[in-house]
Amino acid sequence: MAAEIACAPDRGSPRPWTINGAVRGDEYAWIYLELDKHGWVKHCLMGENSIEDPDRRFFICKYMIDEWRPIEKDGQRIASTTVERFFMVPGPDHKRKLKKAQERYFAEHPRERLECYPEERSGSSKLASP
Repeated sequence: MAAEIACAPDRGSPRPWTINGAVRGDEYAWIYLELDKHGWVKHCLMGENSIEDPDRRFFICKYMIDEWRPIEKDGQRIASTTVERFFMVPGPDHKRKLKKAQERYFAEHPRERLECYPEERSGSSKLASP
């Protein structure tokens, strides 16, 4: 029995089978985070979105603010600007399309194995955002 081929180093996201953008049934929102002079969020604004419940919109912004960590570029903290993020909760159609795309990818790339993507096996995969 031949030795199994080792997994290539993780290439990160997006995965080759990623479906970019929203699909019918997804909940999505464009989030605009206004940063203060220290790089922390001072305001969260929601742009185009498909989230009807105002409480849910509030908690999405709260989550974005609570999880924010200042970012740096070229050794300098990014501050006093607005950062745009895409938030999405995939719906059933998106999940089906993603599963089919993943199956097609592995069928077309027989040397690749699902075992090399442990977060995919556990179901905790995060869908890439543009």
